[in-house]
Amino acid sequence: MESFLSRVFDLNKICGANMQSIYLPAFCAAQFSSTETSVVNALKSLGRHFILVDAWGKSERDIYSAIIGKSVKTISLGWRATREQLLLNDTIVVLSGISQSTINKKVGFVRGLIKTLDDAHFENIIPAGNLIFIDSPSFLEKNWDVIGAYFAVSGPAYYMT
Repeated sequence: MESFLSRVFDLNKICGANMQSIYLPAFCAAQFSSTETSVVNALKSLGRHFILVDAWGKSERDIYSAIIGKSVKTISLGWRATREQLLLNDTIVVLSGISQSTINKKVGFVRGLIKTLDDAHFENIIPAGNLIFIDSPSFLEKNWDVIGAYFAVSGPAYYMT
């Protein structure tokens, strides 16, 4: 897990390269838990600052609040603060279970976060942050046409050993 994450993070810092977010599929509750543990241990080993957000049952505003570490009054304010967090702070945001959140347009939410990083080069910014999504394979499969191209995907056999 550590080498996979490190490699993606390094590639994301190359000027002019398209940012890639990480998608780690989990098939059941036990895999969600073990994947979260593997990611947390790898990020600690790499010395990276991270925020782990359990999105299960949470609203968009709740998720933004968890990312930025304080409550937000509106979704718009949460979005702006989250965008700033991703672009300016060397923090890895780990989102687990977005497909089980209460957000109506989950794929739009995910794409918005990803595009924040991916489009930053248009403003001559190399984003300091990175995104890791832990979710069911069916969420990625169902939404592949919208978000699939932006992900470095690794399967359980690789990172759960």
